[in-house]
Amino acid sequence: DVKIVKRVDAELLSRPSCVSKYVADVLTIYDRKTDFRLYCLVTDFTSSGTVLLYREGLVRSCKLPYDLSEEGIAVAQRHLTNNCINKVTGKDDKYGGGRNNWCLYDFEKWLGTQD
Repeated sequence: DVKIVKRVDAELLSRPSCVSKYVADVLTIYDRKTDFRLYCLVTDFTSSGTVLLYREGLVRSCKLPYDLSEEGIAVAQRHLTNNCINKVTGKDDKYGGGRNNWCLYDFEKWLGTQD
């Protein structure tokens, strides 16, 4: 069951949940929308709560350049970083050798080679 909420409330905290926040100002690398998928475990929701962040994650990017024009907005591969959407383009991206997912370790190595 998917539910969009503006704030976390007692009902949401009463059951296992997955929370995601939409970011309006997108990060682009080589003009492609890019996001980071990080995994954490929240064990305590009190004010001094405990959050454990897993050391690995994914850096995901679109296969096509980000475009907010009237024509570009209709192309999902320009706005969604999902694997199943981006693999249908068949195009190589400029920094991933055709991959639209990187592990954080590989991304950090690539980042160190950039000016």
